[in-house]
Amino acid sequence: MKPVQPFLIRKKPEISWKGLQYDQSLTILIVDAGFGTLNYMVTDFPRKPKVLVDYRLSDNYHSAPNALVVLAFKSEGKPAPVLPSDFSADSLFDLSKFMLDNDLSDDLVGLSVIIVGSDAFAIERQRVKGSVDYCHSLLKKKLHHKVDEFYSRLPLHHLNSWMSITYQQPAISANVCCRKLSLSAESHRLDPLGNASISALATLYHPTVSSHRIPLTNNFVNYHRHTRTFVGKN
Repeated sequence: MKPVQPFLIRKKPEISWKGLQYDQSLTILIVDAGFGTLNYMVTDFPRKPKVLVDYRLSDNYHSAPNALVVLAFKSEGKPAPVLPSDFSADSLFDLSKFMLDNDLSDDLVGLSVIIVGSDAFAIERQRVKGSVDYCHSLLKKKLHHKVDEFYSRLPLHHLNSWMSITYQQPAISANVCCRKLSLSAESHRLDPLGNASISALATLYHPTVSSHRIPLTNNFVNYHRHTRTFVGKN
Protein backbone atom coordinates (compact mmCIF):
# COMPACT_ATOMS: atom_id res chain seq x y z
CA MET A 1 0.00 0.00 0.00
CA LYS A 2 1.46 3.35 -1.04
CA PRO A 3 1.43 5.90 1.82
CA VAL A 4 -0.90 8.87 1.41
CA GLN A 5 0.51 12.36 1.85
CA PRO A 6 -0.68 14.24 4.98
CA PHE A 7 -1.81 17.18 2.84
CA LEU A 8 -4.36 14.95 1.10
CA ILE A 9 -5.99 13.86 4.38
CA ARG A 10 -6.06 17.28 6.06
CA LYS A 11 -9.89 17.23 6.10
CA LYS A 12 -12.17 14.83 7.96
CA PRO A 13 -12.95 11.75 5.84
CA GLU A 14 -16.39 10.50 4.95
CA ILE A 15 -16.85 7.20 6.78
CA SER A 16 -19.13 4.58 5.30
CA TRP A 17 -19.13 0.96 4.18
CA LYS A 18 -21.37 -1.53 2.44
CA GLY A 19 -24.11 -2.72 4.75
CA LEU A 20 -24.01 0.26 7.08
CA GLN A 21 -27.51 0.87 8.46
CA TYR A 22 -28.33 4.51 9.09
CA ASP A 23 -30.35 3.71 12.23
CA GLN A 24 -27.33 2.07 13.88
CA SER A 25 -25.47 3.50 16.86
CA LEU A 26 -21.70 3.15 16.52
CA THR A 27 -18.67 4.79 18.08
CA ILE A 28 -15.95 5.68 15.60
CA LEU A 29 -12.35 6.35 16.63
CA ILE A 30 -9.34 7.37 14.56
CA VAL A 31 -6.17 6.59 16.48
CA ASP A 32 -2.70 7.67 15.44
CA ALA A 33 -0.73 4.50 16.14
CA GLY A 34 2.65 6.14 15.56
CA PHE A 35 2.19 9.18 17.78
CA GLY A 36 -0.19 7.47 20.21
CA THR A 37 -2.94 10.08 20.03
CA LEU A 38 -6.70 10.06 19.51
CA ASN A 39 -7.32 12.08 16.34
CA TYR A 40 -11.09 11.74 16.04
CA MET A 41 -14.06 10.39 17.98
CA VAL A 42 -17.76 10.42 17.23
CA THR A 43 -20.55 8.56 19.06
CA ASP A 44 -24.04 7.46 17.99
CA PHE A 45 -22.87 7.26 14.37
CA PRO A 46 -24.53 7.51 11.88
CA ARG A 47 -27.92 7.95 13.56
CA LYS A 48 -27.27 11.13 15.55
CA PRO A 49 -23.53 11.76 15.36
CA LYS A 50 -21.96 13.56 18.31
CA VAL A 51 -18.33 14.57 17.82
CA LEU A 52 -16.32 14.35 21.04
CA VAL A 53 -12.88 14.86 19.48
CA ASP A 54 -12.54 16.99 16.37
CA TYR A 55 -10.60 15.46 13.50
CA ARG A 56 -6.95 16.28 13.08
CA LEU A 57 -4.53 14.79 10.59
CA SER A 58 -1.32 12.91 11.30
CA ASP A 59 1.56 15.40 11.03
CA ASN A 60 4.03 12.69 10.15
CA TYR A 61 7.44 14.18 9.43
CA HIS A 62 9.41 10.91 9.44
CA SER A 63 10.64 9.17 6.34
CA ALA A 64 9.01 6.01 7.74
CA PRO A 65 5.24 5.64 7.17
CA ASN A 66 2.82 6.14 10.04
CA ALA A 67 -0.49 4.36 10.64
CA LEU A 68 -3.90 5.89 11.34
CA VAL A 69 -6.28 3.22 12.62
CA VAL A 70 -10.03 3.64 12.16
CA LEU A 71 -12.11 1.59 14.62
CA ALA A 72 -15.88 1.10 14.77
CA PHE A 73 -17.58 -0.18 17.95
CA LYS A 74 -21.24 -1.07 18.28
CA SER A 75 -22.89 0.74 21.18
CA GLU A 76 -26.55 -0.26 20.93
CA GLY A 77 -28.22 -0.44 24.34
CA LYS A 78 -25.16 0.92 26.15
CA PRO A 79 -24.27 4.30 27.59
CA ALA A 80 -22.27 6.39 25.13
CA PRO A 81 -18.51 5.91 25.64
CA VAL A 82 -16.76 8.71 27.50
CA LEU A 83 -13.19 9.91 27.55
CA PRO A 84 -11.00 10.08 30.67
CA SER A 85 -11.39 13.28 32.67
CA ASP A 86 -7.73 14.14 32.10
CA PHE A 87 -7.89 13.64 28.31
CA SER A 88 -6.19 16.23 26.10
CA ALA A 89 -5.59 16.27 22.36
CA ASP A 90 -1.82 15.89 22.70
CA SER A 91 -1.80 13.29 25.48
CA LEU A 92 -1.03 9.63 24.85
CA PHE A 93 -4.25 7.71 24.31
CA ASP A 94 -4.58 4.33 26.02
CA LEU A 95 -6.91 2.44 23.70
CA SER A 96 -6.97 -0.73 25.81
CA LYS A 97 -8.00 1.15 28.95
CA PHE A 98 -10.61 3.11 27.00
CA MET A 99 -12.16 -0.14 25.74
CA LEU A 100 -12.19 -1.69 29.22
CA ASP A 101 -13.59 1.42 30.91
CA ASN A 102 -16.45 1.61 28.37
CA ASP A 103 -17.11 -2.15 28.11
CA LEU A 104 -16.18 -2.26 24.42
CA SER A 105 -13.87 -5.27 24.49
CA ASP A 106 -16.28 -7.48 22.52
CA ASP A 107 -17.90 -4.76 20.41
CA LEU A 108 -15.37 -4.05 17.67
CA VAL A 109 -17.21 -4.42 14.36
CA GLY A 110 -14.93 -2.61 11.92
CA LEU A 111 -11.27 -1.72 11.47
CA SER A 112 -9.31 0.00 8.74
CA VAL A 113 -5.74 1.27 8.49
CA ILE A 114 -4.55 4.40 6.67
CA ILE A 115 -0.83 4.44 5.91
CA VAL A 116 0.41 8.01 6.10
CA GLY A 117 3.68 9.16 4.58
CA SER A 118 5.43 12.46 5.06
CA ASP A 119 5.46 15.69 3.09
CA ALA A 120 6.51 19.32 3.40
CA PHE A 121 3.01 20.25 4.63
CA ALA A 122 3.27 18.03 7.73
CA ILE A 123 6.87 19.01 8.39
CA GLU A 124 6.00 22.71 8.27
CA ARG A 125 2.97 22.21 10.54
CA GLN A 126 5.20 20.59 13.14
CA ARG A 127 7.70 23.45 12.86
CA VAL A 128 5.03 26.14 13.19
CA LYS A 129 3.60 24.42 16.28
CA GLY A 130 7.06 24.63 17.84
CA SER A 131 7.22 20.88 18.47
CA VAL A 132 9.66 19.57 15.85
CA ASP A 133 11.74 21.18 13.13
CA TYR A 134 12.64 18.50 10.60
CA CYS A 135 13.04 20.78 7.58
CA HIS A 136 16.57 19.56 6.90
CA SER A 137 15.12 16.19 5.85
CA LEU A 138 13.59 17.89 2.78
CA LEU A 139 17.00 19.26 1.86
CA LYS A 140 18.56 15.84 2.32
CA LYS A 141 15.89 14.21 0.15
CA LYS A 142 16.34 16.77 -2.62
CA LEU A 143 20.13 16.45 -2.66
CA HIS A 144 19.88 12.66 -2.91
CA HIS A 145 18.26 13.09 -6.34
CA LYS A 146 21.07 15.29 -7.65
CA VAL A 147 23.36 13.59 -10.16
CA ASP A 148 26.04 16.27 -9.95
CA GLU A 149 29.39 14.94 -8.72
CA PHE A 150 29.61 17.71 -6.15
CA TYR A 151 26.47 16.59 -4.35
CA SER A 152 27.47 12.93 -4.47
CA ARG A 153 30.53 13.78 -2.36
CA LEU A 154 28.49 15.34 0.44
CA PRO A 155 28.07 13.22 3.62
CA LEU A 156 24.28 13.52 3.56
CA HIS A 157 23.77 10.86 6.23
CA HIS A 158 25.37 13.26 8.71
CA LEU A 159 23.10 16.17 7.79
CA ASN A 160 21.00 17.21 10.79
CA SER A 161 20.62 20.94 10.25
CA TRP A 162 20.42 23.61 7.62
CA MET A 163 21.56 27.20 7.33
CA SER A 164 19.34 30.19 6.77
CA ILE A 165 20.96 32.97 4.73
CA THR A 166 19.46 36.45 4.54
CA TYR A 167 20.61 39.38 2.39
CA GLN A 168 19.52 42.91 3.21
CA GLN A 169 19.13 44.92 -0.01
CA PRO A 170 19.33 48.68 0.51
CA ALA A 171 17.18 51.15 -1.38
CA ILE A 172 19.05 52.23 -4.53
CA SER A 173 18.35 54.73 -7.31
CA ALA A 174 21.05 55.19 -9.97
CA ASN A 175 21.73 55.54 -13.70
CA VAL A 176 23.52 52.50 -15.10
CA CYS A 177 24.37 52.01 -18.79
CA CYS A 178 21.99 54.76 -19.88
CA ARG A 179 19.17 53.24 -17.84
CA LYS A 180 17.66 54.33 -14.58
CA LEU A 181 17.77 51.66 -11.92
CA SER A 182 15.54 51.82 -8.86
CA LEU A 183 15.40 49.17 -6.16
CA SER A 184 13.47 49.37 -2.92
CA ALA A 185 14.86 48.14 0.38
CA GLU A 186 14.12 44.43 0.75
CA SER A 187 15.10 41.44 2.82
CA HIS A 188 15.99 38.33 0.80
CA ARG A 189 15.82 35.10 2.77
CA LEU A 190 17.25 32.27 0.71
CA ASP A 191 15.50 28.93 0.82
CA PRO A 192 17.95 26.01 0.52
CA LEU A 193 15.19 23.84 -0.96
CA GLY A 194 14.52 26.03 -3.97
CA ASN A 195 16.16 28.36 -6.46
CA ALA A 196 15.81 32.11 -6.08
CA SER A 197 17.19 35.07 -8.01
CA ILE A 198 18.26 38.23 -6.21
CA SER A 199 19.86 41.43 -7.37
CA ALA A 200 23.65 41.38 -7.50
CA LEU A 201 23.55 44.68 -5.60
CA ALA A 202 22.14 42.83 -2.60
CA THR A 203 25.35 40.82 -2.38
CA LEU A 204 27.48 43.94 -1.91
CA TYR A 205 26.79 43.55 1.80
CA HIS A 206 27.56 40.40 3.76
CA PRO A 207 24.57 38.20 4.55
CA THR A 208 23.24 37.12 7.92
CA VAL A 209 23.81 33.39 8.38
CA SER A 210 22.16 31.35 11.11
CA SER A 211 22.43 27.65 11.77
CA HIS A 212 20.50 25.15 13.84
CA ARG A 213 21.01 21.57 14.88
CA ILE A 214 18.96 18.80 16.50
CA PRO A 215 19.98 18.11 20.13
CA LEU A 216 20.52 14.49 21.14
CA THR A 217 18.46 13.37 24.13
CA ASN A 218 17.44 10.10 25.73
CA ASN A 219 13.77 11.00 25.80
CA PHE A 220 11.92 7.83 24.78
CA VAL A 221 8.66 9.56 23.83
CA ASN A 222 10.44 12.06 21.58
CA TYR A 223 12.65 9.53 19.84
CA HIS A 224 13.69 11.15 16.55
CA ARG A 225 11.20 13.94 17.29
CA HIS A 226 13.49 16.65 18.64
CA THR A 227 13.15 20.37 18.36
CA ARG A 228 16.10 22.21 16.93
CA THR A 229 18.44 24.29 19.06
CA PHE A 230 19.80 27.59 17.82
CA VAL A 231 23.60 27.37 17.79
CA GLY A 232 25.00 30.34 15.95
CA LYS A 233 24.56 33.54 14.01
CA ASN A 234 27.13 35.86 12.47
